[in-house]
Amino acid sequence: MSVFEQDQNPSLRPGQQWRETFLDPTIVQLFFKLYWRVRGDWELGHHALNCLVQLASLNGAVLINRQVRIKYLSQYLECLFSLLSSTEITEAEALGISNIFRKLLLFFPPSVLVALPEEMLRQLVDNLTALTCKFAQGAAQEEMLDHEDQLYMEAFEQMLQSWACILQESSSCNSAQVKQSATLIFDTYLKCHLAPPEGSRVPVDGDEISETVQSDRVAFKDQLVLIGLCGRQAPEHSVPLLTQLLEARISRMRVQLTHIHTNNLTIAENSQLDQLYEDIHWLLLIAGHVTTMDNEGETALIPAEMVSYSVNAAATVDLEATLRLLAAPAQMPTDIPNSAAADPLIRMMSTVMRLCETESQALKASLGHLLSPEVSSSLMWFLRRFCLSYLLPNESFYTELSVALTSAFGRDSEGAAWTLNYLLSVVEQTLRLRSSEPGLVEDTVSLLVTMVDSKERGQHLVKTEGLMELVQLQQSGTLGALSSAAQRGLMQGLVMCAAALVDTDARTRFWTHVLDPPVSSFKQLMASETFTKQYQQEDMKKQILYHIDNFIGAVQGCLMPTAQCLFSWLVGVLGDSVRLLDLYHNYPTVVETVLELFVECGRRMLCYLTPSASKQLYEASVHLVGTYAKHNIGRRTMESRGEEDQWRDLQLLMELLTSLLSKDFIDLAPSGHGEDQEVVAAADVCLFGLNIIMPLMSRELLRLPTLCSQYFKMVTFIAEIYPSKVCQLPDELMKNLLASIELGLTSFGADVGTLSFDFLVVLGSHIHKNCGPELPVRQGLRPFLKLVLDLILSQQINSDLLQAASAALYTLICCFQTEYQQLVEALLVGQTDPTTGQRLAESFTQLTTNVELTADRINRIKFRDNFEKFIANVRGFLLVK
Repeated sequence: MSVFEQDQNPSLRPGQQWRETFLDPTIVQLFFKLYWRVRGDWELGHHALNCLVQLASLNGAVLINRQVRIKYLSQYLECLFSLLSSTEITEAEALGISNIFRKLLLFFPPSVLVALPEEMLRQLVDNLTALTCKFAQGAAQEEMLDHEDQLYMEAFEQMLQSWACILQESSSCNSAQVKQSATLIFDTYLKCHLAPPEGSRVPVDGDEISETVQSDRVAFKDQLVLIGLCGRQAPEHSVPLLTQLLEARISRMRVQLTHIHTNNLTIAENSQLDQLYEDIHWLLLIAGHVTTMDNEGETALIPAEMVSYSVNAAATVDLEATLRLLAAPAQMPTDIPNSAAADPLIRMMSTVMRLCETESQALKASLGHLLSPEVSSSLMWFLRRFCLSYLLPNESFYTELSVALTSAFGRDSEGAAWTLNYLLSVVEQTLRLRSSEPGLVEDTVSLLVTMVDSKERGQHLVKTEGLMELVQLQQSGTLGALSSAAQRGLMQGLVMCAAALVDTDARTRFWTHVLDPPVSSFKQLMASETFTKQYQQEDMKKQILYHIDNFIGAVQGCLMPTAQCLFSWLVGVLGDSVRLLDLYHNYPTVVETVLELFVECGRRMLCYLTPSASKQLYEASVHLVGTYAKHNIGRRTMESRGEEDQWRDLQLLMELLTSLLSKDFIDLAPSGHGEDQEVVAAADVCLFGLNIIMPLMSRELLRLPTLCSQYFKMVTFIAEIYPSKVCQLPDELMKNLLASIELGLTSFGADVGTLSFDFLVVLGSHIHKNCGPELPVRQGLRPFLKLVLDLILSQQINSDLLQAASAALYTLICCFQTEYQQLVEALLVGQTDPTTGQRLAESFTQLTTNVELTADRINRIKFRDNFEKFIANVRGFLLVK
């Protein structure tokens, strides 16, 4: 095994000499019999069960070919099936048994399983299905009873991981049986999360529900993704079922709300509504994962199973009825002619729109207090996923799309325009009437950002009256209750719309509506006598934070076509923001918000700005850093501000300096501006900032993980981009910098250790090629050779760091070849055992064999290969004290 490998759960991989032992069928039988005998005594039983888990992962040299693998697997499965048919699996055993199946599917994937006898493969799938359903039911009970030890929950999630292996290679297995099993698991999960009579969820008193940190869609995300995968195996079953259940509950919701309103009841007097809301919440989560896929970092696409389902249903679909159903969210499907012949996917989407309309009607009837924020948040989450995948999709990504989908949501379709308008009205109404519900508002703003985060959707939205109504609402001053994140997201969404406007004049007019009022209002506030006299009052601080949050949101909405124009609107705000930092230097919330504005400018705008605009941002940043320094150098102590979150301003300052550096290697600014003025280097701003930050960075501060990580990222980044400028730092600053790198190597874990080694590599490589022996920076780096060598030989570096340590050691050897020879000789002389000394000498000789000490990448890789062998040899017999 390579010394660079590290596995928390290693598989059973014995050497070739163990082949006969493990292939002897009596060995596997012995371990199963042993488990059967001791399972009643769990102190012994769990150890015996772990042995069975390990045997399920057997791989490597003992299983030399496919035939031998199948033979061993057959022997193991016979024993496993015998055990499962002889007893009921208990709660204590659930996790171990689920681990067995997970290991089996990992090391014997479907491509191998298909070689099993047909009956044995059928038994495997049947047992896997039955246990998955059993554990799902047990997990639901644990969740309702709020058990601390959720063994069934863990076991259920392990079983779902096993199914992921099968479903992603379903072509290898019996597709009919797999489809039937996936449907059974889907139905079981659905039943566990619905109230009787359709489901088995146990009603829980709302007062007894513990406050969970995460929402259900986050806490159960992995489960929901795999249940969605199960549902897509048979969309002709899952989609109509989910639609039918949703329609029934929305109808009952309407009846219940009318009943409560008519009889003047409170929501507390109607427990049925609580259960109804919980059902709708889970149906939305499950439906969202069936009809869409997670697409983090990838283009959102309609799942292939959904595309095929809609295409295959086309022969029986009435297109006119489908579009009528979509466009009539206020009506029930039974009121629309031939609604039963609507496209099943679009019928589901129209059902979700009907839920939107039901909430809208309740709000208009002043029944908003009876609505569930959780259901509304899940609704916004579903609509956001729907927008990403279905609304104005890029049709070139699909070989075929049904006429129903393209007519309802495709490019240039009336259905898509209507849907966007309707969703925009939902966003506007939610923000206007439910701004006091922070989770719902943030999900609503996320929906808006998704709606405009596409040129095609944006071009539709900028033509609507609803967008300008939303702009007016944002500027009306009635949304003061929005959280900071929601306020930023709303402005981000509005600003992103400008990218859809190709015409420069149209874009300028749009900026006038969206940006001119907040910028003018901010300028007037800053210039007023009232502000000068009352800036310390809480109401004034809230106004300032409101304005800066708006500007941060505007910067977050920056895209390449709009960056230069947007910066010209906001550049004056940056100067005023530095003034705010000066005034409010004792108010951490204002300080952090101002710093966040600059960080976002550096992160999202700088790479698109022309040299003159970049210079303006650099100069504003220098002014900002100088103002920050004036109020902080020599002032801070750990006693006064010991909590990590109270040091976020320092972390933000480092993020700003790091983001400014990016301009020098990611410059996407339009060319041809004819600017011949001197350009300010980002490195100069960063080194100025480093002079400010270094005196503040104490050992105690570096013990704060987030701050520590950001600091080492920043200094390593600066060294990588501008090693020559780092080498010219003043002596005292260089001394402090290298002292912090020494701490990074020994005190703060693997991530910081890797960054510290990387710092030594980039700086050492530059010194080797460009700096003479007399320079102070070379002398400052010299002690690191012995330090790194000692850390490696004394095993104070774990395997995660060895690759980075190898590169650093090679670079330092290149820089200090004479010192390296002296260190090696001292080590050899210090060995009292001649045999150990001889082996050590041979290992050091082999370490640099066929490696040129030129500090280049090719030789660094050669050295790494030698280094791996060196570690394996030396660590066995040497300990440096």
